[in-house]
Amino acid sequence: MNVALRVPTSSDLVLRYHNAGWWNDLGLREGLEAIAERDGNRIAVIDNVGTWTYAMVREAVERAVHALQTAGVEPGDSVLLVSPNSFDGVVAFLSILRCSAVAVALDRRCGASDVAHAVETTAPRLVVMPSGLVTGLRVADHDVRIMTFDDLHSATDSTDDWMEPDKSAPAIVLFTSGTTSKPKGVIHSLHSFLSGVRNLATAFDFTDDDGPFLSSPLASITGLSQVQVALSGGHIVLEDKFDAVASLDHLERGGATVLGGAPVIAEMLLSECVRRERTATTLRAIALGGSMIPRPLLEMAIERFSIRPVRVYGSSEAPIHTASRSGDSLSECVANDGSPMAGAEIALGTPNDELELRVRGPNLFQGYLSDTENEQSFVDGWFCTGDKAQIEEGRLLILGRLKEVVARKGLKISLPEIDEAIRGFPTALESATYSVPDAETGERLVLAIRSETSKSVSYEAVSEFLLKVGLARWKLPEQIVIWEEPLPRTASGKILRDRLATDGAAKHTFFAPRLQQKS
Repeated sequence: MNVALRVPTSSDLVLRYHNAGWWNDLGLREGLEAIAERDGNRIAVIDNVGTWTYAMVREAVERAVHALQTAGVEPGDSVLLVSPNSFDGVVAFLSILRCSAVAVALDRRCGASDVAHAVETTAPRLVVMPSGLVTGLRVADHDVRIMTFDDLHSATDSTDDWMEPDKSAPAIVLFTSGTTSKPKGVIHSLHSFLSGVRNLATAFDFTDDDGPFLSSPLASITGLSQVQVALSGGHIVLEDKFDAVASLDHLERGGATVLGGAPVIAEMLLSECVRRERTATTLRAIALGGSMIPRPLLEMAIERFSIRPVRVYGSSEAPIHTASRSGDSLSECVANDGSPMAGAEIALGTPNDELELRVRGPNLFQGYLSDTENEQSFVDGWFCTGDKAQIEEGRLLILGRLKEVVARKGLKISLPEIDEAIRGFPTALESATYSVPDAETGERLVLAIRSETSKSVSYEAVSEFLLKVGLARWKLPEQIVIWEEPLPRTASGKILRDRLATDGAAKHTFFAPRLQQKS
């Protein structure tokens, strides 16, 4: 079963995007391979293990392409990639695209249930991943061949004999949390993906002297976009396990100049600079989105470090849809999320809410894997984002979310997914999740639980249960609140999550180790 476009762009928009040059016929060889040919010794990738030039990346990709083709990967096949932020992950992603296959991406911190869901929904020909993750993610439970990163490395033969992919065909599937209990599979063609990459380059004013610092997952739209924009002539610095002290050193040794992702990451890095009494860093620009941006962070970036902050709005479905521009003032950066990128359109009003933002453009994804989710998310070719917004003088301001998700360090966790996973917990009468602000992570996932006996509930017991049912460790609640009375609900029985947050503050609570140390 091959992945197919579920909501392809209409023919009139396809013509408009081609005529405007937003979609074009430039091949993949115009990027990595062309640069490797003319400037092979140029640094391309730096991770926590080593440094690789464009020539070395091209050589590794050609070996990996041969290995994938030998394993039977054909155009249109899905290949599940489970990856850390590493050189191996970059090579695997680039080689899958060059096989005209569909790269189905999962972060190394995923759970066994995430792998099972990806296998079920995309029927991959192959799973490519580090050998150390195979057992823990229960990959052997599925009837699918496994190729480890070691297998890609050990390939002795190589090939540059591959056909340029059809840029209108499915190329990438990413999973994002939303209002359902299962992650939604987001389908991008190369046309839509590369349009988002172009938007990123425009927002950053990216040049060949630039290098993004990537601590967000490689297997995300943020990660894959930054890899692609970096390998258009610049370089990328990959960080697999973020730690402000060590990561700042890694960032500066690698000469990273731009940073995109959750505001909390930028805040921690710049705070570490302040702790060291520094007034300069290699960073020249930071792109911030996904939550409210603290004004002190913007002021510190500009006034102390001469860093240009860029406000952006986007998602896995519509990457970098709006952004502030280099001429915008600090007040404009603080006030809103910028104006639409080339070809991007924004409007208000959907069947769900008169203030819900809807978008379309050359960067818009080509539908979810599930037709049910597509029916709920598209109106006349416009994508209903689930975000409340206002538009003034062509500039966008996000007011909040309609969707039930928690953004933890920029990673989105579906509340319904955790609600579903905790069902069956011994002695639980009812439970529900919600979010609270967190100074370190932006938001914190909280589990409210009413039990037959509170003595049976502990942070350790809940975590052990959720891990056993296959939940990824990074999705675990970091706070558990014990309720003696029924959880607050509407007359129709829907959980009132706002009431949980308000009333739960005074109730008995268990915290994750990170928070226990501070309480």
